[in-house]
Amino acid sequence: MKKYLLLLLVVAAQNLMAQSSVKEVLQQFPYQQKNTIDASLVKMDQWSKAEWNEFFALLNDTSTQVAPSYAIHAYVSAHAVDPQGRATANALLNKYKRKLTNETARILIEQELKQLQDPSIVA
Repeated sequence: MKKYLLLLLVVAAQNLMAQSSVKEVLQQFPYQQKNTIDASLVKMDQWSKAEWNEFFALLNDTSTQVAPSYAIHAYVSAHAVDPQGRATANALLNKYKRKLTNETARILIEQELKQLQDPSIVA
């Protein structure tokens, strides 16, 4: 019983840390100057699966999807300039695209995937 309680507390603490990290990054969006967003993009590169789940849950919700839509566009634009970054972002977007139920979020991800497939349209 004590083991299960300890495990539950550890999982809850990890989820809380993931939520605070995601919300901290999303506070930077929308942004006006590229140099103000670089640290947020670095943090996004270091996110765990739980943090990406939280991020895409926010993107999937129409009441919270504005900041995540700006963030994913900045993330894709930053990764679209080199082949390794394109592959990383492409795998990430394809993985979470299947989980999205919101049509607007799905269309956004499809547009970002198109940007990754054709480097000439990097924004």
